[in-house]
Amino acid sequence: MTSRGTSSPESDRNEGITASERYLQRLCEASFLRLWSFPRIFRDEGLPRTGGQGKEICDLMVSFGNDIIIFSDKYCEFPNTGDTFLDWCRWFRRAVTKSADQVWGAENWIRKHPDRIFLDVNCKKRFPIPLPDLAKIRFHRIVVAHGTSTRCRSHFGESGTLMIYSTIEGADHTDKSRGAIPFVVGHINKNKGFVHVLDDESLDLVLRTLDTISDFLDYLKAKEQLLTTRNVMSIGEEELLGRYLLHTNVDSRHHFGVEEKHDFIGITAGHWSEAVNGPLKRAARANVVSYAWDKIIDKFITHMLGGTQYYTSHPGQPYGIEMALRKMAAENRLRRRMLAKALIDLVLQAQGHNGRANRIIPPTNAGEPHYVFLCLPKLANHSEPEYREIRRNFLERCCEAVKARFPDASEIVGLATESGINSSVSEDLMYLDASSFSADDIADAIKTANKLGLFVNLTQSRVTEYEYPRPGKLPPTLLGPLKRIPRNNPCPCGSGRKYKKCCMS
Repeated sequence: MTSRGTSSPESDRNEGITASERYLQRLCEASFLRLWSFPRIFRDEGLPRTGGQGKEICDLMVSFGNDIIIFSDKYCEFPNTGDTFLDWCRWFRRAVTKSADQVWGAENWIRKHPDRIFLDVNCKKRFPIPLPDLAKIRFHRIVVAHGTSTRCRSHFGESGTLMIYSTIEGADHTDKSRGAIPFVVGHINKNKGFVHVLDDESLDLVLRTLDTISDFLDYLKAKEQLLTTRNVMSIGEEELLGRYLLHTNVDSRHHFGVEEKHDFIGITAGHWSEAVNGPLKRAARANVVSYAWDKIIDKFITHMLGGTQYYTSHPGQPYGIEMALRKMAAENRLRRRMLAKALIDLVLQAQGHNGRANRIIPPTNAGEPHYVFLCLPKLANHSEPEYREIRRNFLERCCEAVKARFPDASEIVGLATESGINSSVSEDLMYLDASSFSADDIADAIKTANKLGLFVNLTQSRVTEYEYPRPGKLPPTLLGPLKRIPRNNPCPCGSGRKYKKCCMS
């Protein structure tokens, strides 16, 4: 990769002040990747004309497509006066109520002033990603309230996560006459919008289990829908999550397995244990290969934020790398497994005959892009700049050929690398918005594709990949292409490390 100047967007990013904020930041960046996670953003409200400091909007914000996740993180010591109910009331007001106020305030500011959000306290560096249209924006509000797990565990004798009871609202949390119970949360204020309350235990559990933006958002939406429309009691976030992961519909989408006729839903112990000791354990083995996809995304983000991209612009058709990365990052864990397996298999195929190899991966569901993977060998008489230009131009032709072969394709993401596996592997990434292609554009693409012999004899094979592989069988992903990689070879994910010290482990 070649450097493109000294200015680095990476240096513009903040870090959390407290240990809990920094931990939240690390968890979110691991799950949602750095490009879309922004710790400590500010507003210029009340900023003096001659200088001064802005006001912090929230502890962390994730902006991804039409979804914005607002986090407010508070660590408050749980009092120990000897009166558990009194201690709970004091802690709840400081850790939960105040945090919820911050989240609602952040949402209100973003709705009213989307152009007055900054990365720095002096409000000089504007928020770098365009926010979604207000008519399409979806807010997800999360309060992370630390400091209660130890007392909660000793009080209930369970995991230490707060209980959930959807009939509780507002003052009900701290008023004995209204049936308040320590360590039980419901709605903070229904009129202001649903707030997810996570504690020390549930924050880590949810983000590590649902470690893609799509999987996490799907859970937040399903949980909010359930708790705002039904009378629900769950003994903890982990049991709610476990029940969600154990149920899928005909479209393989997770849900809580609740029948419409039931007005009250009680979620007791056992769901999380069943999930983690059964299907989640099998999925973890199968998902090993999927993290190669994460590493490719993070590699591009590193160069993008560090100002070291090989190509920073392209004349004519815009190939926005952020859009391409967003499409890649929008894939859930199961689809990342499928995509990574297909990519690694293609790399090994090209390595076998040291030649060109390409492959189209059509979408599984509506709204997903078409992918085209390209492996192109570097010839001895080509310099590195010559090879990169040839490969990028050829990738462009491959993307156009996808539109030629699949006229309904509206978004195409192209990913190119060299044939074979070596420690200096490089990649090119391209995004093509093919939704506006005219009939003449498609005709030209067909002509070029035929001339170059691109995807002439397409054969489609249906591959079934189960989110939870059947018990007693090794995942096909590990029996297939990965098994053929010598352990001391460079890892095909492009990390530069040996395979045995990277994706193999």
